[in-house]
Amino acid sequence: MNEAAAAGLPLVVSRPTGAGALVHEGRNGFLVDPGDAADVARGLGNVMALSPERREEMGAESRRIVAAWGPQRFAA
Repeated sequence: MNEAAAAGLPLVVSRPTGAGALVHEGRNGFLVDPGDAADVARGLGNVMALSPERREEMGAESRRIVAAWGPQRFAA
């Protein structure tokens, strides 16, 4: 997840994971319930429907958010 965010991608993340802290719903990705196939399809469909410009914006937001989760934060 961190790698996808650092690569500047919009994210689709399972709600129960700790990586959910990297997703700001609608700003850089979508949270989904992994046990609900329709919800997973919704999240993936949302990303697929993004315009190239919106995908870039969301990817830039992913990079900004993940920048705060580097090795120094984990070491602390």
